[in-house]
Amino acid sequence: MISVVCVFHKREMLNRVLLESLSHQAPHELILVDNTTGWWVSAAHALNTGARLATGKYIMFVHQDVELGSPTYLADVERILDGIPNLGIAGAIGMSEEGRTYEERLRGHVSNCGEGWGNIITKPEPCQTLDELLLVVPRETFQGFDEETFDHWHCYGVDYALTMNEQCQGVYALPGFVYHRSLATNVANLRTYHKRLFYKHHKHYNRIHATTNGLTWVSILTLPELLLAIRINHWLFPNWIERAKKEVKGCRTLLDLGCGYNSPVQYFDVPEKTGVEIHVPYLIESRKKEIHQTYVQGNLMECSFPPQSFDVVFCSEVLEHLPYHDGLELLRRMDRWAIKKVIITTPNGYVHQGEYDGNRYQAHRSVWVPSDFRRQGYKVSGMSGLKWIRGEQGKCIVKPEVLGMRIVSISSRITRYVPEWDFQVLAIKDI
Repeated sequence: MISVVCVFHKREMLNRVLLESLSHQAPHELILVDNTTGWWVSAAHALNTGARLATGKYIMFVHQDVELGSPTYLADVERILDGIPNLGIAGAIGMSEEGRTYEERLRGHVSNCGEGWGNIITKPEPCQTLDELLLVVPRETFQGFDEETFDHWHCYGVDYALTMNEQCQGVYALPGFVYHRSLATNVANLRTYHKRLFYKHHKHYNRIHATTNGLTWVSILTLPELLLAIRINHWLFPNWIERAKKEVKGCRTLLDLGCGYNSPVQYFDVPEKTGVEIHVPYLIESRKKEIHQTYVQGNLMECSFPPQSFDVVFCSEVLEHLPYHDGLELLRRMDRWAIKKVIITTPNGYVHQGEYDGNRYQAHRSVWVPSDFRRQGYKVSGMSGLKWIRGEQGKCIVKPEVLGMRIVSISSRITRYVPEWDFQVLAIKDI
C-alpha cells in the first residue's frame, strides 16, 4: 500500500484536484498536513512529520495541485517500484545527466500548467534529480528530508535525490502521467536554496541538473549579477504582460474571449474574470486551475452581453481564428461590452497554422496587421520580437534555439515601437 502525504494551504484546491483524483485510486493511506494558517515554514519539516505517521510500504509526497493521470496510477506505481532493486527515490519527472540540452535530459512526462512537459517513457529511467511535485520513497529506508539546510519550500527533493545517488541508491523517473494544475511557480528565495544545494553537493557533481535550472560554479557565482541585470532589463523593457497589467490596474471586471486553457489573465489583478471558450477540453482545464471566476462555453459569435458589462474586454490570439468579417463584428461587440478598455493580441500578418491538439478551431482563417486596429481607434505596439525569424505556430527558426531566443529578446526592444516588424500585435483601446 502507498501512503500519500500532502502539505496543503488551499483546501478548496486540495479537494478539487488531488483528493478528487485520489477518490478513484486503489486503497491507500492519506496523510494531510494542514498549512492553511502558515504554521509550517518548510516543506521538509512538514513532510517529515507526515512521513512519521505513514504505515504503507511506500510514501508518496505530492502537491495539492496534482491530479493523477489514470485511475490505476497508484497501483501501477506500486507494481513498478516493487520491481526496482535498491530504490532510493522515484518521481513523476526528473533530469538525467545524459543529453546535450535541457529537453534531452528530461525524463518522464507531465502536464505542467496545461502544457506538455518532458518526454514519454515506458520504463523507470535513472535520473540525477527529481522534481518535487510528486516523489515516492520506500518507507523503511526513508532518511528524511534535510530540514536544517532546506528550511523553506525549495530543493528538499532535489537534495534527497542527489544524496541517494551519492549513496548508490536508485533515483528514477516513473512512466505514467500526471497533471500539475499550478498557475505559476513559486520562485521566492529560490536562488538562496540553489546556492545551498550546490555547496552541499559540489564535491560530487560539476553540474547539477535540476528541473528549475542547471547549477555550476559559474552560475552560482554570477547569479546575483545576472538577476540584477534581469531586473533592470524588465524595468526598462517590460514585456507585454507587464504592460497589460498596468492597463487593467484598478479594474474589477474582465471578459476573456477565447480564454483557452492557460490564459494570461491569470497574471492580472482583476477580482472578477469571465472566460468564454468553445473547445470543451480547454474550458475544463482552465476551470480546474480556476483562472476565471465564471465560465461560458460557446461560440464567440453567438455570445451576447449587455452594453458596458465589463471594465475590460480581453481577446488574446483569437481574431486570426475567425473569418475576417466575423473578426470585425467581434471588434464592434467588444466596444459595446467594455466600460474602460479593450485589449487584443494577434499575430502580425499571415502565420500558417492548421488544426492541432484535437481542436479544429486552432486553424488560422484571417490575417491582421497594425493598420487594421489603428483604423478602429487602437494604440498598437509590438510584443514579441522580429517576425521574420518565426515559423509555424510562432516557433523560432534560428538555430541554436538559445541564439534565436536571444535575438527575439533584443529585437523586441525595437519592434515594440515598430509593430509592423513584430511577430505579434498588442492593440489597446480606451473606451
